[in-house]
Amino acid sequence: MAMILGAFVGRCVDRLSEFIGGEMSMMLGVKDELKKLQRRMERISGFLESAERKRHEDWNINSWVVELKDVMYDADDIIDRCMIEGRIVTILSENHPSTSAVRDTSSSSFFSFGYLKFQHEIGDKIQELNDRLKEIKEDRSMFPALEYTKQSARVTGVNPRQTVSIVIKSDIVGTKIEDDTQSLVESLVKEDNKKYRILGIVGMGGIGKTTLASKIYNDERIEKNFPIRVWACISQDFSEIKLLKDIIRKAGGNYGEAETKEELIRCLYSTLSQRFFIILDDVWEKDVWAKLLRYAIENAAASGKILITTRNTNIARNIGADIHHVNKMDDDSCWKLLHKNVFGDDDEEEEISGLKEIGIKIVEKCDGLPLAVKVIAGVLRSMDRNTIEWNKVLESDAWSMSQLHEELPGALFLSYEDLPSDLKQCFLYCSLFPEDSKM
Repeated sequence: MAMILGAFVGRCVDRLSEFIGGEMSMMLGVKDELKKLQRRMERISGFLESAERKRHEDWNINSWVVELKDVMYDADDIIDRCMIEGRIVTILSENHPSTSAVRDTSSSSFFSFGYLKFQHEIGDKIQELNDRLKEIKEDRSMFPALEYTKQSARVTGVNPRQTVSIVIKSDIVGTKIEDDTQSLVESLVKEDNKKYRILGIVGMGGIGKTTLASKIYNDERIEKNFPIRVWACISQDFSEIKLLKDIIRKAGGNYGEAETKEELIRCLYSTLSQRFFIILDDVWEKDVWAKLLRYAIENAAASGKILITTRNTNIARNIGADIHHVNKMDDDSCWKLLHKNVFGDDDEEEEISGLKEIGIKIVEKCDGLPLAVKVIAGVLRSMDRNTIEWNKVLESDAWSMSQLHEELPGALFLSYEDLPSDLKQCFLYCSLFPEDSKM
């Protein structure tokens, strides 16, 4: 797993401080060298946040970070060895006290020789580490772009990937989503002679597909016209069995002891005995319909409507859906969304008006993506409400990250960069779990 340098250096400094404060460092005779190592780590740690952020744009800074990581791995190994040897020395000293009336001369001599040998070896390794850190610190002067940053503890939340059908009022701004909801609901409740009809809401990641779908799902006309309503979130690596069970349960059915795909499909089409409306949110492949749900829908006693959300137009076409494209928000709507998420119902117009000009510039960088605006709002909420702090966000390097994935807006990367280094390490650890996993 990737290592966040700032978190790792902080951990090494803490371990060194603990070890130096104990008796073992004095017994090993390496206290002074370890103190020097600790000081060098502390001096260099202030530049790590800037280095981690700029390494993606500057090859030389990236090489500097990689070299420093190698040194930190070696330092961690040396700290481990010092602690292990320190415990051994402590135990042997207790077994061979200098004040003992009777001493085993041979074992005592062997202990003394081993102790002196280790002291010499570890002293050389710590000295070598200090020299490497000194060279790295001097190399940093070649990179004036690296700023010194005081490390501060900040708390930031991370939303889970699993979607829900509940409408969040602060996500609803402007008339476009209301107009789209109105027209799409009218289309869905309209009577027709078809067994089923599929509507596909299509758009890039973070553009508001799920928000629009939840507005439709909770509309009074949908509730009135469809006795059975189901919301199912589909992940990239969905389980057919779990998905079928989830839909059956939400449709008011009972799958009992059914465990196979065929048993559950039969159970599902038996459950769909009244007019139904099913939302499949975040569809990544056509097989969820073509090789799974289609069998149950076509054999159901009742008719119904299916709504899918997907990033891929071809998936919606292959499923046979009528396509509705979600477009990017205009800057005015983006500012309203930022305003609602940062200030809520705050009526301090003077404070808000003083930040509006910078706020509009910030949302312009979000490129019309509601998710990017909400992420940035989370960053701004954690800051003081003044032009200095907001300008830091506006002028952040994260907006221009050239190596980011095209569907990872700078706003999302900036929210990651805003995390303290220890939480970045936790975030990367969480990325090891497959999508929708329980942790």
